[in-house]
Amino acid sequence: GLEAEGAALAHSLGTWSLYVWALGLFAAGQAATMVCTYSGQILMNGMLDLQLLPWKRVVLNRTMALAPALLVASSITTNPKLLTDVNEWLNILQSVQLPFAMLPTLHFAASRRLLGSFRSRARLITICVAMAAIVMSVNLYFALNFASTLSRPAQIVFALYGVFYVLVCARLIADDVCSIGKALRRLIRRLRRGRLSTHFLGTPLLQ
Repeated sequence: GLEAEGAALAHSLGTWSLYVWALGLFAAGQAATMVCTYSGQILMNGMLDLQLLPWKRVVLNRTMALAPALLVASSITTNPKLLTDVNEWLNILQSVQLPFAMLPTLHFAASRRLLGSFRSRARLITICVAMAAIVMSVNLYFALNFASTLSRPAQIVFALYGVFYVLVCARLIADDVCSIGKALRRLIRRLRRGRLSTHFLGTPLLQ
């Protein structure tokens, strides 16, 4: 858990590392919370057409984001093991939810139909897709390790949910895979005809 990691750092590097560790955790939490809160604030303001002063929007959104976290944290501070378990389950939940936010974002960012001239180019999308694949592979590795510690009935439930989860993720990227396949076929045809343009790699893969 977090407490054991801090103790390990203090044992290896000295007591000063605990303060660096605490500062890093605080900064990471603030960064993640701000990104999610401000993005949610902008979306909610647009979808609900909320006419609030900026400081009121910040107070409202920060309260909605932090109040549940503070409530849970304050209720389990006397039980370090429970705090560690909650932290681990939160990490698992975030890794499970990640594709549902990341895959549509990549799809919309590369869509010519939705973004027109503001769409991302093929090279950028390729890099983003590669990074997304790495992150999802790491999450899959840890998920399988976690599943290996479960009982047999729990593993069956985990496997059934995993199949459903993979099907949902596959549906999220189905259109993108088809578009990439079409782009590859166009590339192969150009190669066969000997008319490969040097600007091809700068064109969008997804329509």
